[in-house]
Amino acid sequence: LHNPGDALRKGIAHVSQEGSLVPGLSGAQNILLGDEPKLGLGIISQSKLRYRARDLLTRWFPQLDIDLDASVESLPMADQKVIEIVRALRGDIRLLILDEPTATLPAREKESLWSIIRSLPAKGVGIVLISHFLSEIKALSDRVTVLRDGRHIATLSADGTSEAQLIDMMLQRSGKAASADTSAQTSKTLGEPVLDVRDWKAGNVRVKEFSIRAGEIVGIIGLTGAGHFGFARALYTGTGAVAGSYRFCG
Repeated sequence: LHNPGDALRKGIAHVSQEGSLVPGLSGAQNILLGDEPKLGLGIISQSKLRYRARDLLTRWFPQLDIDLDASVESLPMADQKVIEIVRALRGDIRLLILDEPTATLPAREKESLWSIIRSLPAKGVGIVLISHFLSEIKALSDRVTVLRDGRHIATLSADGTSEAQLIDMMLQRSGKAASADTSAQTSKTLGEPVLDVRDWKAGNVRVKEFSIRAGEIVGIIGLTGAGHFGFARALYTGTGAVAGSYRFCG
C-alpha cells in the first residue's frame, strides 16, 4: 500500500480513534466529504447529497434514524462515530479497521455501537478491532491477536480465551512470574491510613468508604461521566463535596 487512496481502492478503510469529522458540517456533508455530487461549474447538489447520504445510512444501518441535516457537533458521540463508519463504507469496502471506536463513549452509547459493529460481518465486511477494553474484545471478536512491544505473541479463539490469559500475554506474566508477583503483593506491609473518607457525597457521586494507606497507590478508574474525576477533585479541593467525614493523617 502506497497511500490511503491505494488502500481504499483495494477495499480497506480506517476509522481513527480521534475522529475526523468536520464539526460545522452536517452529517450528510461529512458522509460524502470529498465525493460530493456536483451540478455544472462544480456546484454541489445539496438534494442529491442528502439523498445519497441517507441511502448509505439506510443501506448499512437501516435500524438507525440519525438527523443527517444537523451539524455533527450537535449529535451524540455514538451517532458521530456511526457517521464516520458510514463514510468509511461508502466505497466497495471489504475490510474495515476500527481504532478504539468506543474510547470516548458512555456505557449506553457503547452498547449501541457494539450492536452496529456486530451487524457488519453479515454484510460481507471484515473487521479489525483495535481496543484496550478486553470486555469489548471478548464480546465482539471471533479471533484475538495479542501484540507486545510490536511483536506478535499469539492469535487465539475469543471463545476459548479468558481476559486473565490475555492480560498475562500482554504483560508477559505466566506461571512462576505471576505467582511471584502475587506473593510479593500479599507479603507487602502497609502502614496506617493516610486518608480515610466515610459516607462521602460530591455531586451525584456517593462513596460509603474509601481509604489510602501509607505505602500504597490507589487507582480510580471509570467510564466517561462515571464521576471518578469529580470524586478525586472533591477529595483534593473540596469542590462539590456536600456530605461525609474526611480524616487526613489522623
